[in-house]
Amino acid sequence: MTHTLKNSKRIISYDMIRIIAILSVILIHSAAKYVTSFPTDSLDFLFGNLFDSIARIAVPLFVMLSGALLLREDKVFDFKEMKKYVIRIFCLLYSWSFILAVFYQIVLPFFEEQTISLKALVRAFLFGHYHQWYLFMIIGIYLVTPILKLFTKRENKKYILWFILLSILAQFSIPILNFLINHITGSSDVLLEYSSEFSLNFVSNFITYYFLGWYFTNFELTKKFKNTLYVLGICGLLIAFIGTQIFSPEYPTIYSIFYSNLSINILLYSSAVFVFITSKNWEKLNEKFVILLSKLSFGVYMIHPIMLTELSYVPITKIAYINIPFNWIMCTILSFICVYIMSRIPLIKLLTKN
Repeated sequence: MTHTLKNSKRIISYDMIRIIAILSVILIHSAAKYVTSFPTDSLDFLFGNLFDSIARIAVPLFVMLSGALLLREDKVFDFKEMKKYVIRIFCLLYSWSFILAVFYQIVLPFFEEQTISLKALVRAFLFGHYHQWYLFMIIGIYLVTPILKLFTKRENKKYILWFILLSILAQFSIPILNFLINHITGSSDVLLEYSSEFSLNFVSNFITYYFLGWYFTNFELTKKFKNTLYVLGICGLLIAFIGTQIFSPEYPTIYSIFYSNLSINILLYSSAVFVFITSKNWEKLNEKFVILLSKLSFGVYMIHPIMLTELSYVPITKIAYINIPFNWIMCTILSFICVYIMSRIPLIKLLTKN
């Protein structure tokens, strides 16, 4: 899911971030249907919301880790290396897109005796499965990395902080504030329309996480800053859970705001987790096992939807607080085992390495 350090001592905390991020991705997809398809006053919805809220650090962690690795000053930029890497990710994207399209548009319809649509197959291949949006996004970030590296130098610290502050004001704070203003006043997207007048799109999207990953790993963070961030991170998590729980009966799709990677509460929550992980000493862990899981994380990201689909046919229970942990654990184990086997087979192992 992220570039790997070369010619330098491996940083185990970065491997831990990959592992925690991929576990969070699987948890999101294990819990999602309980948030989107169950009554908002049910226990199923409550537990789905709880697990889904906890897991919302997934993508931000991956992007911050990419920033920590690719924007560091000691990494000399090489256009040839970037070109090769982007082409490799692009090839992996469409190799997996082909596998997933065949599985979901041909194999499943065949066994379920449904009509096989050539149009749906082509579209599924071209645009990828639902979770592959991340690869499209990260390719875009990699393409602008040469420009970003012109700024990510220690002496430019205050300029990067200014970018992050502008981004928080112009993008990350807007969704929740706009919703609250609309809810209280009954107006329609006034703040959203007003903020768009300033045309600050260039300080938006996932680049902020990319810069945060660089900042958090290049500057000494005071104990006071960390503790404050941890408190804000907990508040961010609570906002995701409580906000979704309170407002869902009136606004069924409100999770799209409180869960959004581009909302301030998720920014604070994921930043706190990233700083916590990178600040911890992980030497007591089995280093070889951690590195192995980290290396398999890309393949697990790609294959886990198939495992979740297969698990949906296992008649365990529909009770959320049982089914979500069960599917999460089983999907994780099966995905890692499957990708590990793939990584030992010539040619096929290329699908497991990003």
